[in-house]
Amino acid sequence: MPRQSYQQQAKNRRMKHDEFQYQRAVFDWTQFKRCVYPELEYMFAVPNEYGRRVTAQQAARMKQQGVKPGVPDIWLPVPVLNRQLDEDEALGLIIEMKSKTGPVRDSQKNYLEFLDGQGYNTHVCRDPEHAINLINEYMQRAKPSLPRKR
Repeated sequence: MPRQSYQQQAKNRRMKHDEFQYQRAVFDWTQFKRCVYPELEYMFAVPNEYGRRVTAQQAARMKQQGVKPGVPDIWLPVPVLNRQLDEDEALGLIIEMKSKTGPVRDSQKNYLEFLDGQGYNTHVCRDPEHAINLINEYMQRAKPSLPRKR
């Protein structure tokens, strides 16, 4: 594999930084919304830097621990109930955060397609506002599993 130019490496760092900032903004927002949607307490991020900014030894260790490339960034394991059919419409919400120009890798596409087929609601978000709006809309339809304040 050819070595990336300095400019390409810098661009990749900026995109990763944007994704980090976007994801941080989403989780900051959840801190304020947990009083309305207590289930947000169980939303989590997958620290998946497999193959990036890690040494070969760290990558090998991560692989042994079950870390896999392509696993989406944000998981909200709260089902949405289809009230007409009285069954789950979605098992949870899963978001892959990307910078404005960051490409969705094949391994990420594969995970998102698989999870969508399993009944999860999956999305790629390129800014925090999009992710926040999705989470807010999703939680309005979610099956309350914890007491909510109105």
